[in-house]
Amino acid sequence: NMTKLVCEAYREAVKTPGLVSALVESASSEVVSLNTRWSVENVARKTALTYSKQVLLNNEFKQIHETCGAPETDTEMLTIKDDTVIRIIKGAKPEDTQIVEVWQRKQGLVASFNMKEVGVHEKIYTDTEFGSLQLSEDKRSLYYIAERKKDKNVPFLSQAPSPDDDKPSLGREYKFTQDWGEQMVGKVSPVIVKLDLTSEEPVCCDLVQGADDNFSPGMVRPWSGGLVGVGFRTTPRRLGKVYCSNRPSVLFHIPEGSDKWEVLRGDGKGEELGITEVHVSPSGVLVWLERTLSSDIYPGPHDAAMRLMTMTCDRTVVKVVVSDEQFELNRGNPEARSAFAGLYHPSICRRPWVTDTTLAISGPQGQTMRPVFVDLNTGEVSMPGDESCLGVEILDVDSDIILGKKSDPLTPDHLVIANLKDVQSFQDLKFKAVRSASPCPVPGLTWKSLALKPCQGFTAHYVGPESGQDVPLVVFPHGGPHGVYTTIFKTFSMFLCKLGYGILYVNYRGSTGSGDDNVRSLLGRVGDQDVRDCHEATLAALDNLPQLARDKVVLMGGSHGGFLVTHLAGQFPD
Repeated sequence: NMTKLVCEAYREAVKTPGLVSALVESASSEVVSLNTRWSVENVARKTALTYSKQVLLNNEFKQIHETCGAPETDTEMLTIKDDTVIRIIKGAKPEDTQIVEVWQRKQGLVASFNMKEVGVHEKIYTDTEFGSLQLSEDKRSLYYIAERKKDKNVPFLSQAPSPDDDKPSLGREYKFTQDWGEQMVGKVSPVIVKLDLTSEEPVCCDLVQGADDNFSPGMVRPWSGGLVGVGFRTTPRRLGKVYCSNRPSVLFHIPEGSDKWEVLRGDGKGEELGITEVHVSPSGVLVWLERTLSSDIYPGPHDAAMRLMTMTCDRTVVKVVVSDEQFELNRGNPEARSAFAGLYHPSICRRPWVTDTTLAISGPQGQTMRPVFVDLNTGEVSMPGDESCLGVEILDVDSDIILGKKSDPLTPDHLVIANLKDVQSFQDLKFKAVRSASPCPVPGLTWKSLALKPCQGFTAHYVGPESGQDVPLVVFPHGGPHGVYTTIFKTFSMFLCKLGYGILYVNYRGSTGSGDDNVRSLLGRVGDQDVRDCHEATLAALDNLPQLARDKVVLMGGSHGGFLVTHLAGQFPD
């Protein structure tokens, strides 16, 4: 029965867990204690299940103990500062405003706040676009983003007691309101909230005033005697925020006690900016990522290279630390492991500081996930070249210890660790697994990068049966169009391989990770350049992988990838 076979293949494929985060809880000369969080799909419950494990390492960073997974079914977001842990817990119903819990390592639960009963705002934002969960320096106050409390809507013909006829809530139950789009449904009017953690009754919870009505605030954190954050423009309309760094935005500061913000960057008097990722260094330097919105094809590609910026605490010095105009891969050896091509939707962990002035970042370089280290003073970018660093994303930095997760198309996520004491420079850094990685769930597979035009940002990689005959091929271009398939482990690959398919992941010209000129080369050429690249990659795979069947090629894609496969089917029906 084919249906049963496919269902069983899927059930087996999604049993491989993914590593979500890891944190060094304590470290001594003898033992290192880690907290790791994993995610796995629970098919019976039709949801992803997150669970945590405690891991102990010896002084050689080898695993000596690991606990069973403890499910975290209710935690939506958490933050840790010293011994204080803040958790955002789901409400009784999906639509209910959440509960805020305060934990101490030794005492356990020390305070909790039912924000539905408090009634100051609606649901707390736990996404990565607007969401923020920041403790004040004294840990007595918590700052976060939540949905503004809506007026109760009363129908015109309701016989229940209703507000006066001139109230805006009367007869507006079907009024359309714009939200922030894909994966942000229902997020319309975010507000900044300050919660006093020292008083459970009465609860002292206030909306922080000062945000401009034409902007949606997000990513707030304490800085320079107030709050700093990013405001995303809502006029003339809210456009989808996820996957889009080209939304007009400003960097703002609200001084303590003030009811008006000050715009620090992107005031609209000069160039318009797209701003993401706000951080504060241990020495108080403000760090953020920004890009200029194009004026010729406004606002430019939905994703592109970002500049890393800094501002001193007294706000007198603003500096470009890492430019968005970096080494282009077509100017040198495309395989050179020291060729830094820029910052594209980088991953910055909760504790990213190696020193007061050195920031650890992870992101795609070509089609490979790589860790990089940025010196804020000199602007020097160090990218380790050892093979152990390929496919690594940094998850935590604690003194000289760097935790990461590593994978490749055939090797599932596993925890890796590096010690800065072992090397003279970041370029020499090496990661090692705390224990042996799990084997590939499907035997007899291989993966291979195809030699296309990597110097022009055009790459592809094959995952599938290593040998055999008549292997059907799934051609899978990414969406975006400005995205990238990195060579990380994907459970979906295992699902298709279990059924006997090979998969070709295509990064056509216009993908991120290979220089900003490459990204912008697709503007005005959508439906032509990307389609031709996908066709060329398919022919290269069929010519170089003898196990593939030329008459069994399947097209698959979502979003812009779906757009491409319909073009491919029409332009190249054979």
